[in-house]
Amino acid sequence: MAAPRIRRPVLAIGGLVFVGAGAAIAFGVFDEETVTHRQSVSGVARIELDKGAGDVTIRAADVEAARVVETKTYRWGDGDPAFEVHDDVLTLPDCGTWCTTTHELVVPRGVAVSGDLGSGELDVRGAESLDVEAGSGGARISDVEGDARVDAGSGHVELANIGGTVTVDAGSGGISGRGLAGPVEAEAGSGEITLDLDRPASVTASTGSGDIALTVPRADYRLEGDSGSGSREIDVATSSGARHTLSLDTGSGDVTVRRR
Repeated sequence: MAAPRIRRPVLAIGGLVFVGAGAAIAFGVFDEETVTHRQSVSGVARIELDKGAGDVTIRAADVEAARVVETKTYRWGDGDPAFEVHDDVLTLPDCGTWCTTTHELVVPRGVAVSGDLGSGELDVRGAESLDVEAGSGGARISDVEGDARVDAGSGHVELANIGGTVTVDAGSGGISGRGLAGPVEAEAGSGEITLDLDRPASVTASTGSGDIALTVPRADYRLEGDSGSGSREIDVATSSGARHTLSLDTGSGDVTVRRR
């Protein structure tokens, strides 16, 4: 009996698919394209991050309109700007598969920053408030008038000159802060926590592995927390009835508290 021959068309079609894919690669269908957009946007009150990947730099300045520089790299699709403007919100969205964007923004003072960044460096200098989740990549936050919250999966979080409450969660990576005026909550899965307060305030800090170093203004503090392994050096006045509490926990690592 003759062998069935019904598989030949299937093999032929498969061969055409491979030939077509090879031709597409040869003719550059999948080559990367890069385009840069520059635009001024008036009336912006908030920056919303909704990006999968790409660095973001935001600077506050004495300007009337936000200035946006977007560099978009993509393999297919179009080169149109990815950023969007709705009412007073400037959104930096994800631009899809095989596409990344980097953004450099100069914005008026008093703009709030919020949202999610999957991966990439975040650098914000000057904001009314900040509430951001970052999957991977470092975060540098400074000159925030109000509260600042950063939830980082991995990467160092650096804060400076924050006027309100500070809340930081770093899965892996250290946390450092200076010029902090309000209460602080800082948690690091692994990495050091170094904080310098401008005003007396309560601090809750914990790290799975790594040291905690805290510098605070002269005042009485209520001290709480413990260390699984590591020394505790406390050089401030402590009182069980103090207004401000320093709750400091380390799984393995030293705790140091000093006066300014």
